[in-house]
Amino acid sequence: MEKDDHWAVNPDSFEEIGCIHTCQGMEFDYVGVFIGKDLYYENGEVKTNRMAISKDDRTSGIRLKSTTDEEADKLIRRTYKVLLTRGLKGCLLYCEDKALAEHIKKALRS
Repeated sequence: MEKDDHWAVNPDSFEEIGCIHTCQGMEFDYVGVFIGKDLYYENGEVKTNRMAISKDDRTSGIRLKSTTDEEADKLIRRTYKVLLTRGLKGCLLYCEDKALAEHIKKALRS
């Protein structure tokens, strides 16, 4: 598919995966979010790993290289916050880190 400034609402993009840059400021009935290895759960805490950010994320990757660990942590968390809040009716979630998936399941049950 050729470049489209309105990718998220283009019917031809239904079978494609977007990112923070293609959905920011938009809302959908449902969204699916893949949480990569840059966000994980360990020793009772949700943590971030700036070195595990997707190699395909050129924009955030560049910003992460020139930031402090604290700024990188905020960027990663805020990115997922935006993605997780785009669905008006629901959000399907997949976590690469199984401990994070279990933590989120428990939090949603309580």
